[in-house]
Amino acid sequence: MKHRSKSRSGIDPGIPAPDPSVNIQHGKKTLFTVLTVLIPVIFLLLIEIVLRLAHYGGDQRLFVSAPREVSKYMMLNNKVGSRYFFMQKTLPTPPKDLFLKNKPANGYRLFVLGGSTTAGFPYEGNIMFSRILQHRLAEAFPDRTVEVVNTAMSAVCSYTFLDFMDEILKQKPDGILFYAGHNEFYGALGVASTESLGKFPGFVKTYLGLRRFRIFLLMRDLTGRIRLLFNKSLSRRLKEDPTATLMERIVSDQAIPLNSRMYELGRKQFTLNLRGILSKAGKAGVPVMLSELVSNVKDQAPFISQKSDTLPPAADVFTQARAEESAGRFRHAGSLYRRAKDLDALRFRATEEFNRIIHEAAVSFSLPVVGMKQVFEQASLNGLIGDSLMTDHLHPNIRGYFYMADAFFNTMRENGWMSRNWASGPVHSDDVFIRSWGITRMDSVYADLAISYLKGSWPFKPRSEVNRALEKFERKNLLDSLALRAIVDSSFGLELAHLALAEHYEKTRQWDQALREYKALYTTIPFEVMFYNRSARILIGLNRQEEALPLLLKSIEVGDTEFAYKWAGQIETANKDYAQAVGHLQRAVRMNPTDPQTYYHLSIALALSGQTGKAEDIFKMMKTRFPNSEYLFVLQKTFGKPESTEEAEWKRIMARAKACLDRNENDEALSLLRRSLEIRESGTAHHWMGMALLKRRDTAGAIASFGRARKFLPRDGNILYYLAAAHAMERKYEKASAILDTLYAEHPGFGDPSNLKGQLARKLGR
Repeated sequence: MKHRSKSRSGIDPGIPAPDPSVNIQHGKKTLFTVLTVLIPVIFLLLIEIVLRLAHYGGDQRLFVSAPREVSKYMMLNNKVGSRYFFMQKTLPTPPKDLFLKNKPANGYRLFVLGGSTTAGFPYEGNIMFSRILQHRLAEAFPDRTVEVVNTAMSAVCSYTFLDFMDEILKQKPDGILFYAGHNEFYGALGVASTESLGKFPGFVKTYLGLRRFRIFLLMRDLTGRIRLLFNKSLSRRLKEDPTATLMERIVSDQAIPLNSRMYELGRKQFTLNLRGILSKAGKAGVPVMLSELVSNVKDQAPFISQKSDTLPPAADVFTQARAEESAGRFRHAGSLYRRAKDLDALRFRATEEFNRIIHEAAVSFSLPVVGMKQVFEQASLNGLIGDSLMTDHLHPNIRGYFYMADAFFNTMRENGWMSRNWASGPVHSDDVFIRSWGITRMDSVYADLAISYLKGSWPFKPRSEVNRALEKFERKNLLDSLALRAIVDSSFGLELAHLALAEHYEKTRQWDQALREYKALYTTIPFEVMFYNRSARILIGLNRQEEALPLLLKSIEVGDTEFAYKWAGQIETANKDYAQAVGHLQRAVRMNPTDPQTYYHLSIALALSGQTGKAEDIFKMMKTRFPNSEYLFVLQKTFGKPESTEEAEWKRIMARAKACLDRNENDEALSLLRRSLEIRESGTAHHWMGMALLKRRDTAGAIASFGRARKFLPRDGNILYYLAAAHAMERKYEKASAILDTLYAEHPGFGDPSNLKGQLARKLGR
């Protein structure tokens, strides 16, 4: 056999060599395929980057850093509702709760999940059960830093709570409290909500994961707009109609009969999400406390009554319940009232089955349940929950919210949360405790208006009927006007109404009423130092320093202000708590090193605490920096050299001048005071000169003298009062009134010996 010869390269010449162009073509094809796949990805990635740079969709985190004034805290993001509401222009917001970024070693932190009841509707933050509970826990454990952070929002369901869990668990909670279920059908993402994304939990959970991408939010918003274009009925209901409530706008499918397919979907949604929440908490080792749901069964008739082959109309059962109650058969009446509520096809009140689901989940995960039904029934006449504890179909009144707080408190104690050792004895929502809470008539009027507005709309009234509830409200005083404005003006709100009323009470010297309004404010927003400081200022002016001190210390706990440090130090000095006084006064002088009065009080506190060397150093410094200060001359007696002949002469002249003033010998007094000023300038001499000139009707001279006196004695209320009187004598009534406002702001307990305020009011036509 002949063999083919090979070339020197070892390649058989009979086999054709590979064509390089084939490899090039294959490479191009592969590259084209890769680019075909990558270009859309790159395009989408670029869109995502652009949207993020443009901050499209805003910040949707649950927790954000608090403002600079309280920068050591985290706070709830008031934009977090945009995660779940993409068809509404007005979004519900969570409470103004803050918590420390760095949880202290002795800290105990609870997070609260829920809807509008948990958020305290129709009231504000001062009457949320979580705020009352925090106060009770802090009293029970004064050595602990207790934080109860309420994440509740109106019109949300269990999808929201499940979505919150990962972020909550990152904040090191010691426990989670859960009161929710009434919104399961109509709340955002619920099966019958205008904000629904469908009826399948898997799809909704996928959406909640994808909404972290801005391009997905853009697609969501575009889809929502297209949906409105093709659904005119929905579009009309979602328009910003001033008479349409969120309750009305959020409902898509009104009638959901008991045991219907839609009802079963909502029940399943609640069950799965609740178990998902408990599973996440269990894996993180965080205990959860569930609560039964309560609603108004006695005094709220069914909204939608429908008859079916297997179920009677809700209205008929409600009528039977009424008859049983009238006959005194209260237990049977209660059973029928609850049955009528469950048969109500409008699902604004959770059925009794939801409470069974809550109990079954608690058994599965070995968790405690708050017996809220029993608490409310025991507090209701004949055990029938109605208007005595409810403001509407399901939101408690003030007393009801206190009962809720007690129920959680007692269940925590019974199950050994926080500690195995709790103080013995029951905790009651007695009238004394409620009266001492930060609640005023403003809260009640505001809540009544909110409920009136709610009941003036669907489903309490036909959808075709215009809501005129607020038009019927008769404004009898400033409080009523402010409460109404807080309801209709979203930029104003209840907190500003409380503040405006407090300032009015201050101007009219109604001190106790002003204090109550400020208490409502710092109960509602406990992390705002202004409300504590204003309350303390009033109490100091009324010579009620012991009441002022706790408020000043709470202010210091929240944030740094010179006012709080300075006055806390002065009161602590009077209480002989010198170590605390020195610390607070040192902080005050660091914040304002130009106030001789603070240095004076610091020097006194140091001297009384035995630190005489440091006290003398302050005295020496004041001689250089504040040579004409009245406070320096007071310290002279303690740290200065023996009184000089010149100083003694000055004192004799001042004493004679004072005697002349008392005898109305004004010319002689003026002559003596001018001599005193040649020896040493002082605020007292200028003040007395102003008084003498005022008696001589030399108002221009008096105003000049009082102005100079203020430079030496800036906190002397008498100087301000007579300065205002001098301006009034010159018929500068607006100026005089403004000076009086400053006086009473600085010295709320100052008297009015000449009825100057009344005279000015008449001149100005007020």
